[in-house]
Amino acid sequence: NGGYEMSNEQENAIIYGEIYQPARKVMVIKKDGSLEAFNVQKVIDAVGKSAYRALTKFTPEEKKHICQYVVDKVNELDQDQIPIPIMHNIVESALEDVKPIVAKSYRDYRNYKQDFVRMMDDVYKKSQSIMYVGDKENANTDSALVSTKRSLIFNQFNKEFLVSPRVNFSFNPVSHPNWYYRIAAGLYYQSPFYKEYRETAVDGYGNQSIVLNKDIKSPRSIQLILGTDFTFRAMNRPFKLTGEIYYKNLANLISYEYDNLKIQYSGVNDSKGYAMGLDLKLFGQFVEGSDSWISFSLMKTQQTLDGKKVPLPSDQRYSVSLFFTDYFPKFPKLKFSLSGVISDGLTMVPPHTSRTVTYFRAPAYKRVDIGLSYQFVGAPSDTSKPRGFLRHFKSLTLGLDVFNLLDIANVSSYYWVTDVNGIQYGVPNYLTRRQFNVRLSCEF
Repeated sequence: NGGYEMSNEQENAIIYGEIYQPARKVMVIKKDGSLEAFNVQKVIDAVGKSAYRALTKFTPEEKKHICQYVVDKVNELDQDQIPIPIMHNIVESALEDVKPIVAKSYRDYRNYKQDFVRMMDDVYKKSQSIMYVGDKENANTDSALVSTKRSLIFNQFNKEFLVSPRVNFSFNPVSHPNWYYRIAAGLYYQSPFYKEYRETAVDGYGNQSIVLNKDIKSPRSIQLILGTDFTFRAMNRPFKLTGEIYYKNLANLISYEYDNLKIQYSGVNDSKGYAMGLDLKLFGQFVEGSDSWISFSLMKTQQTLDGKKVPLPSDQRYSVSLFFTDYFPKFPKLKFSLSGVISDGLTMVPPHTSRTVTYFRAPAYKRVDIGLSYQFVGAPSDTSKPRGFLRHFKSLTLGLDVFNLLDIANVSSYYWVTDVNGIQYGVPNYLTRRQFNVRLSCEF
């Protein structure tokens, strides 16, 4: 083309389905058994979404190569009707030739959809054994931007009937396609489980016993979430910045405390409060060809318990985490990874004591992990297909990790000791110190 670079408008104007067609009319057998005429334009649209999830995009030459590859394979089959799984395999092979990282994104998304369908089938089967009224969703027929949902659940134990309406709105302005906005709101209920029903009862003689509280109500949360995504390129590499702020109004809470590694519930609806926070995450290729991210979170929680305002046991005021990957230029199959996190400690109280009397905060959680891996098969830098025994693998990676590299003693909980004077001392329980790990992962 003499150095001529195609504009986005010209590229989008290309209708690949009209340019690349099989030698005969071919129908695709969909999952529900229906037939649909083969159109390579749908392939381009699908792989474009996979490329977006992998933070990359195809050049016009790569799109032409994919179209020609798929059409040639369809012609080689010499069939008038092709099942959709075979079409997926053809598309995946085409992507392996052009951009292996997109092939992995395409394959992972297919596996995710299959796992999700199986999971929903299991959920449906199990739901037949409980009194579940329904979960109906309504979305605009001409848009995927607005959806509403409501759940109707009847609790047989406490005769509680719950209605949970939710609404979600998302917006991608045409004038600023790199920006994506969303807002969600809803009324949520968390049905209590067995341990939350357990209430301590005291008779006239001072004897204690555990009874199930049939008057207990499901904790309720009114939630509002505002979020945005911004995709951009820096240093000629793809990046994505996401941000969310949220507020949750909480009522009918069942208070609880940590007792060593056990959670003790009050068994009554004795609290209300709120939780609000901010989540930010930057994801991208800080080093070309390798994905990394850094996140930052702020949170504040508060509950009103016995007339006093105190933080929830899960109150974690801040958290910073990162994941960084790099590779050696002369050995692109050899990758290095670094992950780290520092987050605020949780609030703790001595046993048989309410946090309205006293509480303290555990030390901050700090951890750094490093890893080194070598990808024998399936690396993006592979220029030829594996031979011999390795040809049976789509991906084969051997790695060495060092967890908790700095050997930091992080506190998980406290074991309490009482002396003869009735004074309690908290003895910390520590999480695992430095640990070495060898891993072998493969994909067939």
